[in-house]
Amino acid sequence: MMLQTQIDPTLQSSACEVRLSICIVNWNTCDFLYACLRSIQKSQNNVSFEVIVIDNASQDGSATMLQLMFPKVKKIINNDNIGYAAANNQAMGLAQGEYILLLNPDTVIPDRVFDVLIEKMDADPSIGVISCQLRNPDGSIQRFCSGLPNIKDELFLQSGLDRRYPEHCWAGHRMLGYFDYTLQQDVEQPPGTFLFVRKSVIEDVGGFDEQFPIFFNDVDWCKRILDAGWRIVFTPDTYIFHHKSASVKKQLDKSLTDAFYMRKKYYRKHFGAIFAYLLSQFAPLGKTSGPIMKKFDEVDPKGPFLLIKSSYDAHFDLFIKILREKFPSACFDILTVKAEDRTRYGNLCRHCFIYVGSSNWISIRQIDMDLLGSLRKSAYKGVFFPHATVDGAGYWNIVFFACALNAGIAGAFGIDGVWHLFNPKGFKKLKGFFVYGAACLLLLTGYVLNILSCKKRS
Repeated sequence: MMLQTQIDPTLQSSACEVRLSICIVNWNTCDFLYACLRSIQKSQNNVSFEVIVIDNASQDGSATMLQLMFPKVKKIINNDNIGYAAANNQAMGLAQGEYILLLNPDTVIPDRVFDVLIEKMDADPSIGVISCQLRNPDGSIQRFCSGLPNIKDELFLQSGLDRRYPEHCWAGHRMLGYFDYTLQQDVEQPPGTFLFVRKSVIEDVGGFDEQFPIFFNDVDWCKRILDAGWRIVFTPDTYIFHHKSASVKKQLDKSLTDAFYMRKKYYRKHFGAIFAYLLSQFAPLGKTSGPIMKKFDEVDPKGPFLLIKSSYDAHFDLFIKILREKFPSACFDILTVKAEDRTRYGNLCRHCFIYVGSSNWISIRQIDMDLLGSLRKSAYKGVFFPHATVDGAGYWNIVFFACALNAGIAGAFGIDGVWHLFNPKGFKKLKGFFVYGAACLLLLTGYVLNILSCKKRS
């Protein structure tokens, strides 16, 4: 590890004058990092600040670029990728400012952003964290704020009702489908891309928990901050530009796997091991999501099989490759939401059915009855889908789908490469009805409470 702490007057102020420390963690985003630092350098702000860059063993020339283009910026060049959480803790350990900004490198900073946020923080000492609008390069607003995960969120996620009712007070809580990005308001979890934090908050609750190396560290941090009595505020009065997950896209499959395992850790930490275990029985959160009830060698090798491709299947190509290797003589059909998949996968399957519904994911409740009839006539021996072992989005919806087609077996292929095979009927189906019923009850309760609240206010 090499530590560089010279001060560049174009990007830093003297230590005694520093009010803001800007902390950036970089991994193989050299071009984005350069643009970000240049935007900070060019931005017009009346606040004194320093910039600290932690590079996690990038292989794209980031370290060389930093040395040549920004030789006096405070920096640590790590020999290994120690993770986002640990690298941010390194940066916060060097920070001298009264305020600390955790900033992703795939951002561009306009004028006066820092002035606006410091003015708001100075005016209200109850605010521990503040964030602003994130905008796409074309100026449109990104919807990145979230609610902290809870049991209700998981029930809606597993039943798929979170997507069907995104503006419901509970169903839309995790993704905040009802959040107004034009109003200043408290929020549970602003995006980790841009977190403007009072240093006394860090002294109070500590830095990131490093058991969450890349995902859920900001979720855990926000929960600890709120639990300590600080406010977290979103303001639309200023904004930055964001290119969206530049580092994550470089290892998408691994990143998604890590995200879902970190979610499981989060529940265990904040709700206890017993709760996490019970939740895993109804909301698949990883490769231990349930017992394998049938082996592949018990499956009819000739099929036919139906492969369900939802809009969120980053690893569908690997999934179909493995199935082809396991069942070289089998007949495969694909059900997908994307018409272009008919061209892409037409030579790999017997039929490619296109689902047309009101959502961009396949729903048993909204499928065309003629299409469902055609699928039933095929008498599928198995229904396979490549995602539910780890993310669970609409998991029980797919189980019901397998039941409706009278399939003898269903199989989920996780992003972690682990298969989860099960009989979709019997007890498995009863668990699905329990989850779906509980989610519907919560949905109705939320509507009733909202009506009563409106009447009370009027």
